[in-house]
Amino acid sequence: MPKQKNAIPDWVKASKERDKKMREKFNQDKRHLHDSLLGNGVSMVKVHFDGAGDSGQIEDIVYYREDGHGNSLKFENEAELKLIEDSEVKSLKIEKATLSSKGYHRTEKHPTLRELVEEVCYGALETHHGGWEINEGSYGEFTILPVKETITLTFHERYVSENTSEETF
Repeated sequence: MPKQKNAIPDWVKASKERDKKMREKFNQDKRHLHDSLLGNGVSMVKVHFDGAGDSGQIEDIVYYREDGHGNSLKFENEAELKLIEDSEVKSLKIEKATLSSKGYHRTEKHPTLRELVEEVCYGALETHHGGWEINEGSYGEFTILPVKETITLTFHERYVSENTSEETF
């Protein structure tokens, strides 16, 4: 009888390799994001997300700057904010998928600052809370502080609770 190959170790190895690549990309994107935010004078970014019913999205991105007196002021014109270009950032690409009558098409493109914020936030959700948009879903907020080089995620998971009892009298 021929010896069968066990596919589980191959799957586990592939999964670990994928996770490693995702972490490396996340860390690279995060570094570029912090540099670009600092280069634009951004002191804080608030990113709100919401997902349920197998669909989720970033709802809002708000950029803040310090006014010199310890107060945070909103940037009124997001279009002023640009990705800071250096030799590493020029090679930075994000993958975009589009759906047409012929199926999915994946393309890579150089991101805008907003797209890089979204890429980092979606990457963090996928890595730390995979399935965040499924069923009742979840919602929350990222707080990005480029000076501290931190991203804090406040995550609220929704769930349905059911309590059933049956009594015969």
